[in-house]
Formats: sequence, structure tokens, C-alpha cells
Amino acid sequence: MKTKIKRISLLIAILSCSLVWVSVADAGIKASGGMRLEKVGYEELKLEIEKLKGKIVILDFMVTWFPPCRKEIPGFVKLTNTYTESGVVVVNVFLDKGTTKQEIEEFILDNKINYYLFWGDNSIYDKYSVKAFPTTYILDRNGEEIKKYIGFISYETIEKDIKTLLKK
Repeated sequence: MKTKIKRISLLIAILSCSLVWVSVADAGIKASGGMRLEKVGYEELKLEIEKLKGKIVILDFMVTWFPPCRKEIPGFVKLTNTYTESGVVVVNVFLDKGTTKQEIEEFILDNKINYYLFWGDNSIYDKYSVKAFPTTYILDRNGEEIKKYIGFISYETIEKDIKTLLKK
């Protein structure tokens, strides 16, 4: 019974993400509900991020087991709820090793993740200079890096960056 409820809840979460991510689909990204649970490499991720030009992108690299990464999730959910209409997109890249697809799906459901995400492979570490978790980039509408944060970043800090970029 619990498994059936979890599956139904996951389906509802995925359908909800589909509604939220209409603007991402408009950018040309073809992923069900904004979620990509198969592994992606650097080149594929780079192409997907390029499709978001015209949007402000919060690009976060994390692992599901690390408390500072988990602590950022409610802020990303709130940013998505608050700023999607203004052209802000949160993109999360899971860099977990040894985690199953089912564990990631449960993590998404348990944390009510409503933003765009990928499951990255090892090629991403060096290309994006990910040396610690979480690592978060703020990209302007041209896809240019404006800021890079290493370690936990609060909702208020990212919101300040977003408000500055929205004024430009």
C-alpha cells in the first residue's frame, strides 16, 4: 500500500513539474516534466543550459546525502514558485555515485522538488570546477557566469542576486 501511494505521489509530482516547466519546454528542452533521471555528461548538460539563454539560471551541483545540499532545496523550491514567471530557472545537477534511480525518485518526492534537474556523470566535475558540494552558479540571461558559490547558499542571498539581474 505504501509503495502504491508513493508511486501515485511521484506521478502527481511529475505532472505538477510538467505544468511548472512549460517555460522550460518552450526553451527547447525535451525532458519529461523537466526531470532527466538518466545520466548526462558535460557536453549534453552544456547544450541544455545553452537552450536556457534569455533566462536567469541558478545552476546547482549537489549530492543527495550531504546536509548542506539538502538544506538548500526548500530555497530552490521557493525560488521556483516565486520567480518562474519572471524568467528565472533553477537547474539542479545530482552528482551522486552509487545511487539508484529509485532512490533519486524518492528523494525528489520527499523533498517536493519542483525545478529542473539532471543526474550528471563524472565528466561534469572538472568542466564545471566542482570541488565541493554544493557548488552553485548564477548565470545571466546571456548564459554568462555572474557568481559562483561554494557551500550552502541561503534563499536570501540568491534572491538578492536574482533581483539585481532582473533590474538589468
